[in-house]
Amino acid sequence: MCLSTEPDFVVAGHTHDWAQLTALCRLRRPEVLVIDVSTDVEGAVIGLRSLTQRWPTLSVVIITDGVGPACHAKFAGCGAQLFVSYERGYAALIAVLQEHLTQRPSLNHSARQARLTDRELAVLRLVGAGLTVPEIAKLLGIGARGVENHKRRIFAKLGAHSQALAVSSVANMGLLDPRPHPMASDMDLSRREQELLRLAAHGASMRQMANSLGVAPKTVESQLSRLYRKLGVHNRAAAVAVAHAFGLVPEDDVP
Repeated sequence: MCLSTEPDFVVAGHTHDWAQLTALCRLRRPEVLVIDVSTDVEGAVIGLRSLTQRWPTLSVVIITDGVGPACHAKFAGCGAQLFVSYERGYAALIAVLQEHLTQRPSLNHSARQARLTDRELAVLRLVGAGLTVPEIAKLLGIGARGVENHKRRIFAKLGAHSQALAVSSVANMGLLDPRPHPMASDMDLSRREQELLRLAAHGASMRQMANSLGVAPKTVESQLSRLYRKLGVHNRAAAVAVAHAFGLVPEDDVP
């Protein structure tokens, strides 16, 4: 959250899951990974080695504490170049990243090119905000057909077949909003509403939800309308984005 306010940096995303970090690197191709290592050093070494073998141009900053020379050597052996201890604080991290900006090598276009482009990410964020195609087109200054084309490419890249599934597949990578959100423990959702959110996060259609819950599609439509009012949204994609942002969808249930 602090890094996202720094004028010299653009936060590509955030996650604490190595599989999601791999997906994030594939989609957005960040220049630098900032990895907080507290306890599972061996797991971090394995995860980092896999990433740097796949993307050797990545720079890696390790934030840690109490890791001796042997562990430093392990991290250095799998691509980590810079280390910042907890004791040195946030200012030290900024200084290290600023130094990297001035000394980074010039990467060719193919090395920098993200699979999910900036324009596609902008469209996906607006979809997650619940905007319609005409509203997105007006905000971005493009035609409605252009928005639909961007959505088709986004779906293909994410392996999604709906807006809700596309939003759900990237929500826990911080692509929709670089700031982490706390659990919304005071969100009073019924068991049925929680189940509807779970099904929506997996891209279920209205009819699939009805079949899964053993009710009529009209019943699902009515229940979704009440859920949307509680979340302050107007469609499934926005509901899924809000649900992920506030921890209303369990992380082990993410598609």
